[in-house]
Amino acid sequence: MGRAFRTSLKNRPSKRLLGLTYGETPLSSFEMMMDWAECKENETFLELGSGTGRLSLVASMVMGMQCIGVDCIAPFIRTSNAIAKRLNLRCSFEEEDFFTRSWSDADILYITATASTDEQVQLMSKKCTELRSGARLISLSHPPQSDVMIRLGMKMMDFSWGTTAVFLSKRCKDV
Repeated sequence: MGRAFRTSLKNRPSKRLLGLTYGETPLSSFEMMMDWAECKENETFLELGSGTGRLSLVASMVMGMQCIGVDCIAPFIRTSNAIAKRLNLRCSFEEEDFFTRSWSDADILYITATASTDEQVQLMSKKCTELRSGARLISLSHPPQSDVMIRLGMKMMDFSWGTTAVFLSKRCKDV
């Protein structure tokens, strides 16, 4: 994790110094989350804060999902896109702030909100209004606080930084 962590520190935008940290989601925890969310091959997975892109790459390679990773660290985006292209995966990566990018094209979203500020948690909750009916959001540490979301459950899972609450929420029909 050392090299990726140093890359994230060196390349993060100055306007995002707070609430932007680097941590790895273990593949075993990711697999449990994707099973819990009942992910299917024909769905689109949106990884918000994709970092090195490994979760999206794995979801595309192993599950055959269409995957989109979004992160603000340019070297991660360039490398992840090169890997996806070389492996001919249905996977792409975008250098963008995931709070300004639309979430409307996703069936499954994953966000590590563990180090998010209160303002960022509020933004996450607001962005849920963009989701289509039935879309599922997997969020760490903070569930969305939105009238358009139904919480399906919470589980404790292990991550590189310790045991963390994982919330699964689903976009309900328009209210």
